[in-house]
Amino acid sequence: MNEIWRQILADFNKAKHALWCPKHCNGWTRDGETGHYYMWKAYHQARTTEPKDYLIYARILSMMASESRGKEFDYDRYHKYVKPAADAYHLAVRAGQNPSDKELKYSYYEADKLEYILNKRKEPYEDQIRHISGYKLLSDFQFHDSRFVSFEHNDQNALMKLNFDGRVATFLFEDVDTVTAYFDYDNRWVFDFCCYPPFNPDGNTGVSDRGIVFDIEFYKIVCGKVTVISCVNE
Repeated sequence: MNEIWRQILADFNKAKHALWCPKHCNGWTRDGETGHYYMWKAYHQARTTEPKDYLIYARILSMMASESRGKEFDYDRYHKYVKPAADAYHLAVRAGQNPSDKELKYSYYEADKLEYILNKRKEPYEDQIRHISGYKLLSDFQFHDSRFVSFEHNDQNALMKLNFDGRVATFLFEDVDTVTAYFDYDNRWVFDFCCYPPFNPDGNTGVSDRGIVFDIEFYKIVCGKVTVISCVNE
């Protein structure tokens, strides 16, 4: 390892210590400002330095992918960090470096999963809404350009209302597994929507045989079933 990569590794370790709780460290608190400074410094230096130390580069890219989750679009994360990290791990193994099985599997899993999601987003709108029970009630209702009205949930079910051009659609989510919320208090309009079966890395097709991912601007909901309860004029 040359001096440049030693400095890159030192910066990466500083970022890791600030952002991710080190083992056997009592009283640790996350320092996002310091961590992101050293993370971006290491990333820019590693990206432009040749020849590559592929293992260090892969680990930096994996950190960038993790820290950008929910902050950058999936398309950008995949092409900038997730896929390049998986590629760098592959090259590290070919070069005789020894990443752990855990980090290899995680990187490949993340790349496969995000690629699957991006491909699902390309599917026709008509195919996506067929995953929703009672979708025919929606008629001329559109998710795109609809307006968020309300969302409520308990530990099992959830209820969402959207308004499109004066028509209010109510959706019931049953057997809720996870709800991820993205808040933008200056925007209540829906510009992004997709619906698809969850990724299943153990399946032959990569598709789970149970459940639905309902991903809409403000929320990503993974549940057993999505049903249109009603779609009426307000």
